[in-house]
Amino acid sequence: QQGRLMLNIGSVRENERLTFRGVPWKVESINVFCTLVNPSLEVKLRIPIEDMTGLVSRPYKREEPWFPCKKGDWVVVGNASRGKVVSLSHEQVELVQRGGKRVYYPTETFLEACPVNLSRNFRIRVLFGISYSLQKQATSVVLATLNAYLQSKMEECYQEFCLNLQVEFFQANSSSLDLIVLADLSGKAADISKRIERAIQKWCVDCCTENEWEIPF
Repeated sequence: QQGRLMLNIGSVRENERLTFRGVPWKVESINVFCTLVNPSLEVKLRIPIEDMTGLVSRPYKREEPWFPCKKGDWVVVGNASRGKVVSLSHEQVELVQRGGKRVYYPTETFLEACPVNLSRNFRIRVLFGISYSLQKQATSVVLATLNAYLQSKMEECYQEFCLNLQVEFFQANSSSLDLIVLADLSGKAADISKRIERAIQKWCVDCCTENEWEIPF
């Protein structure tokens, strides 16, 4: 098997992609010691050829990512707060959350958790309820008025980050008519995503106050 690998006719071949210890790698060269490279991590490994037996590589497409994030990206892992990637390797990923808290993940665990990368653009969803006394206007006047109000506020405060914003009717809840605000934002706003979410909630309350719309208990 090692001889077939060295002749580049085995299950692992040069310039193909394989997964080794949970991390994707490009096979740069095969010899007594094989060289594996991850372009995103900028890490190069030297692996004994005996450790390559039993592995299988495959051709890959140019658009396939080698890692879900890079240094400086903002990510969300599971239910944890968002964090900025400050250190990356095939062994460990280090994140710094807002406020300075540092979180460390073994790289394989990090990948298994399917992290969400906010630095490539993301969407905020804000639910907001209004009273049933506004039932006749809820799907028409209220939507149009709230949408125009939020658009103006977003242009005033976060114009450079907002890609799209819309207000839709969501559901008739037990004690309220629920609206949903959908805001598509640039990845540059990832570090202040919660601030923008709170701002949208505030603007919804301000709009209700200005128009004398009741917010149910």
